[in-house]
Amino acid sequence: MTTEPLPEFPVGFRWGVSTSAYQIEGGATAAGRGPSIWDTFAHTPGLIADGSTGDVACDHWHRHAEDVALMAGLGVSAYRFSVAWPRVRPTGNGPANPAGLDFYDRLVDDLLAAGIDPVATLYHWDLPQPLQDAGGWLHRDTAARFAEYADLVAARLGDRVKLWITLNEPFIHMSLGYGTGEHAPGRTLLFDAFPAAHHQLLGHGLAVAALRARTTSPIAIANNYSPVRPAGDTDADLAAAHAYDSLHNRLFTDPLLGLGYPDILDLDPALVRGDDLAVIAAPIDVLGVNYYNPTGVRAPEADSPLPFELVELADYSRTAFGWPVAPDGLRELLTGLRGPVRRPGAPDPGHRERLRLRRRTRCRRPGPRPGPDRLPRRPPAGPARVDRRRRGRHRVLRLVTAGQLGVGGGLHQAFRPRARRLRHRDPHAQVVVRLVARRRDPAQRRRRPRHTRRGVAAVTTIDPMSASLPAALAEPTVPVRRSWIALIFAANLGVWMAFFTPIQVLLPQQIERIAPGDKEAMFAVVTGLGALAAVLANPLAGALSDRTCLRLGGRELGRRHVWTAGGAVLGALALLLLARQDTIAGVAVGWVAAQVCFNAMLASLTAGIPDRVPVFQRGGVSGWVGIPQSLGLVLGAVLVTAVVTGNAAGYATIALAVLLLSLPFALLTADDPLPREHRPALRPRALLASMWISPRRHPDFAWAWLTRFLVQLGNALGTLYLLYFLADGVRYPDPEGGLLVLILLYTLGMILTAVVSGRLSDRSGRRKVYVITAGLVMAVAALLLAAAPVWPMAMVAAVLLGAGYGVYLSVDAALITEVLPAATNRAKDLGVINIANSAPQVLGPALSAPIVVHLGGYPTLYAVTAAVTLVGSALVVKIRGVA
Repeated sequence: MTTEPLPEFPVGFRWGVSTSAYQIEGGATAAGRGPSIWDTFAHTPGLIADGSTGDVACDHWHRHAEDVALMAGLGVSAYRFSVAWPRVRPTGNGPANPAGLDFYDRLVDDLLAAGIDPVATLYHWDLPQPLQDAGGWLHRDTAARFAEYADLVAARLGDRVKLWITLNEPFIHMSLGYGTGEHAPGRTLLFDAFPAAHHQLLGHGLAVAALRARTTSPIAIANNYSPVRPAGDTDADLAAAHAYDSLHNRLFTDPLLGLGYPDILDLDPALVRGDDLAVIAAPIDVLGVNYYNPTGVRAPEADSPLPFELVELADYSRTAFGWPVAPDGLRELLTGLRGPVRRPGAPDPGHRERLRLRRRTRCRRPGPRPGPDRLPRRPPAGPARVDRRRRGRHRVLRLVTAGQLGVGGGLHQAFRPRARRLRHRDPHAQVVVRLVARRRDPAQRRRRPRHTRRGVAAVTTIDPMSASLPAALAEPTVPVRRSWIALIFAANLGVWMAFFTPIQVLLPQQIERIAPGDKEAMFAVVTGLGALAAVLANPLAGALSDRTCLRLGGRELGRRHVWTAGGAVLGALALLLLARQDTIAGVAVGWVAAQVCFNAMLASLTAGIPDRVPVFQRGGVSGWVGIPQSLGLVLGAVLVTAVVTGNAAGYATIALAVLLLSLPFALLTADDPLPREHRPALRPRALLASMWISPRRHPDFAWAWLTRFLVQLGNALGTLYLLYFLADGVRYPDPEGGLLVLILLYTLGMILTAVVSGRLSDRSGRRKVYVITAGLVMAVAALLLAAAPVWPMAMVAAVLLGAGYGVYLSVDAALITEVLPAATNRAKDLGVINIANSAPQVLGPALSAPIVVHLGGYPTLYAVTAAVTLVGSALVVKIRGVA
C-alpha cells in the first residue's frame, strides 16, 4: 500500500453515489409495475450464473427512506438513481402509472429534505418487455416512446431534479444486450446491432426536446469510455485499435457533437433518416464520463467476425471482475477526449465523419500553458514510473488539484466547434474540441450556488449554435391538436373534390356536349393529359415549396401555406375558366391548368404531416387526411347532381367549395418560415436531378415507392372498370345506380377503418403488419369478385375493398413519412411518392382493357388485381427502417 498522501480535493468537488432501478428496487410486480427485459432475462434459466433476479434486490421500493438516511449519514451531496420505465409506463406506451410516479415523487422529496441533490437517469437498460416484443431498440418507434416517457417523468419531477441523464452507457446496452447477448435482451447480432445504437441516440435527442419543454435543469447523457491501447505498433494492430476506438468511444460521442457517425462503421444508409443527426446533436449541458479501465486490442485472426481482438493488459492488479486497476487511464481518457479531432487523408475534406488521431510526441505543437480554464495539451509531468501495480494511483487528481478540471454545481458550456479555433489548418483539418470556461452574465452569476467554483465540468455541452436547426426542418415532437386535424381534413376534402368531381361527372358531360360521336376517346385524351400534368407538377411544386422564402410586410412567411392558398385560388379560377370552354383543346388546357394548381396545393398539404405531426401520431392523422380521398368523390357528385344543375354551375360550386374548405387551414394554422441560409439551391439542373432519388442510397424510400405503386395499381385495376363489370359481368339492371351503391359501401368501409387502424399502428409502433393485412383484405375482395360475379358478393367485396384500403391508406401514409431522405426536401420527396398514386390511374385502364378483351375477361382481371395487390403489400417487408 502506498504511503503517499492524497491531495485535497478542491472546494466544490461533488461526492455522490449511484444506483440503477433493477439492481436495487425490487417490487417487481408492485403497484402496477410491468415486466422489463431484465425481468425476462433474469428469469430465463441458464442466463444468470446463480439464478438471481431483481424481484426483491435491496428492496429499495419499500426501504427508500432508510436508504436516503444512509446516504445522508455518509455525507454525500448527490444521488444518481434511475427511473424504472416499466414502473412509470408498464407497457412502454399508453397512460402513466400514478403509483410509479408517486414513488419517485416521494424519493425526490426525501432526498431534497436530506440535503442531497437528485440526479435522475431515465434509462438504465430496463426496457419494458412489450416494447422489446415489438422490436426494442432495433425498432425506430422505441425512440418516440422513450421521448413520451421522458415527458411524463419530467412533468412530475422536472421542478426538483437537479440534473437529468437520458441514457446510461448506451454502448454497453447495444454491444452486450444486442451484439453478444450477455445482457438483456440477449440478442446476438454483432454488427447488425447498430440500429440499437442509432435509435438510442435518436431517443436521447427526442428526450432532450421533451425535457427542455418541462424543466430548466441541466440535461446529460452518460457514456462509458475506455482508452484503447494497441498490443503493438504494427499497422494491423493500429487499425484494430482504431476500429475499437470508433466503436466504443466515438459511436456514441461524435453524433452528439454534430460530427456524424465514424466513417469506419458500415451503417445501413436507410437507418439514418431526415433530421436524425440534427435531433441527436441537440445541445446538452453535460457529457457524463464513466470510466472503468483501458482496453488492450490487437489485430484479429483471419476468420474473426470482428475487426479487432481484445487482449489483457499485463502488470495491473485486478478487480473482482478481472478488470485492470488503472487510474492513470482516466487522465489519459479525459485528455484524449479534448484532443484535436481530425480524419486521415481522404479526397473529400468536407466529409462529416471524424477520426481522433493517436497523439504522438513528435507532432505536438507548443500551445497555451495549462490554466484553470483548459486542460493541457499533454498530460502533466509526473515522477518516473515505478512498480506498475502501483503506478499513477492518484495521478488523475492532478487534473483536479491543479484547477484544470473544475467539478461542481455550476455546469459550464465547454465544446466550441468553430472553424476559427482550428489549430491544424491543413487540408484535412475539420474541427477542434477545446475545453474553455464560459463567462456568465450577471443574472447567471447571481443564481450560481455559493459552493461552485469557476471552472469547467468534466462533462460539458455543445454550443447550441453549432447544431441548431430552424423549426421548419426540425423533427416535430409536440402532438397536433384536434382543430389542426379538422382544418387539414377540410383542406384535403376540398382538393380531392376538385380532383374527382370533374372526372366523374363534369368533364364527361362537357366532352359529350362538344364531341358526342367521339366522347370516349376525347375523354381519355383530356384525362390522360391531366394525369401527366399531375405526375410532373406534384414533385416540382413540392421542390419549389421546400425552397420558399418569402417576406410580406417585413414578416417571414412559411414555405407551405403560400402554396396551399395560391393553389386553391388559382385552381378555382382554372375551374371557372374550364367551365367556359367549348372546344376539346380548350377543355384540355383548362383541365391541365387545374391539375397543376391543385397538385401544387396537394404537395404542400401532404408535406404538412411530416412538418407538424410527430411520428407517434402520424397514423391517426394520416387516417383523417386519407378519408377525403373517397369522401370527396361522394360529396362532390352529390353537390353537382342533387344540389345544383348545369355544367357551369357545377364547376362554380366545386371552385367555391375548394376555397371555403382550404383557405381556413392556410390562414389559421402555423407555418414555420425557412431561413434563407437553410434553403436548398434553386438551380434548374440541380432541381431536376433531385427528382431522382437513388434506390441504392435510399433503399427504404425505393421499396416504399414500389409498394405504393403496386397497391395503387391493384386498386385502380379493381375499381376503374366496376361500372362495366356491373353491366357485363354481374348483369345488374341499373349499373349506374349500382355503382353509386358500391362507391358508398367502399367509402363506408374506408371511413370505418382508416382512423382506427392508424391509431392502432401509432400505439403499437408497427406499420408493416398493417400494410400486409390491408393487402390481404383487398386481395380477398378481388378474388371474391373473380369467383362469384353476383350482386350480393359485389357489395361484400366493396366493403372489404374499402376497409382494406382504409387500413392501407392511413398506415402507409405514416410509413412513407418515416423513410423520407431529408427534411429539406420533404414536399419534393412526397411528390415523388405521389407519382406512385398518379401513374396507376393512367396505367390502370391501359392494362385492364386487354385483360378483359383478350385474356379471360373479368375473372382474370380481378385475379390479376389480387396478385398485384398482394405482391405490393408484401414488398413492405423490404423496408428495414420501419417496424
